[in-house]
Amino acid sequence: MKKLLSFVLSGTVLVCLNLLACNPRSDYARKFEIDNNSDSSVYFAINASYPDSSLRSINTAPNQWQKLLPHEGKFETAGVFNYNPITVVFIFNAHTIETTPWDSVVKHYMVLMRYPLTKSDMEKNNWIISYP
Repeated sequence: MKKLLSFVLSGTVLVCLNLLACNPRSDYARKFEIDNNSDSSVYFAINASYPDSSLRSINTAPNQWQKLLPHEGKFETAGVFNYNPITVVFIFNAHTIETTPWDSVVKHYMVLMRYPLTKSDMEKNNWIISYP
């Protein structure tokens, strides 16, 4: 019985120490901002599958894309940097994405901007990506 109690107590202490050591500013808690400083609407897509940062590797499911109106910004979780040390953010013209088949966008590389980013890059920019 003493061994069981000792084991449970040790396990509880380890769990508590682990919880205390957790950083509330971890990448899942941290946010970064993407700002559209242009006069046109844009879409952005985040690709964490570097080195395959081609357009074909972007998830084209509608909920993976975010539209930014002119002079609008949105926050995203920095947890994407936990999947790969380099994350690529693509910016597209909203009209292009809304009217052009994805295969054509890929074939003609209809990208306004491509940002390959590391955590270090993001820290240098105060966790803000500004387009343009």
